[in-house]
Amino acid sequence: MYLTSETLIGLPVYTRSNQRLGRIVSFDVDADLQRISEYQVRRSLFSKRAIIVPASKVISISASRMIVEDAVAVTSSVRRAEVAPVAVSGAAMTAREE
Repeated sequence: MYLTSETLIGLPVYTRSNQRLGRIVSFDVDADLQRISEYQVRRSLFSKRAIIVPASKVISISASRMIVEDAVAVTSSVRRAEVAPVAVSGAAMTAREE
């Protein structure tokens, strides 16, 4: 199956046990391997944090949904390179939480 970026962005993501994780908001491509390496998933458009889903945790993907391993919801977090602390009105906030 061939899926375009327009199909992937916004695609709902569920775990194997049917827990809704959110929708794909972005993905990264490994240029050397010429394939997607990970997906960024958010529960809503207004969510501050993204769940990082490594491509290796994807069980299946279709034009209507992505299914991932159950453990993804527990072990995934915002990438460390993007969590540089920023001071905002005396409160700590990560760079990704803008």
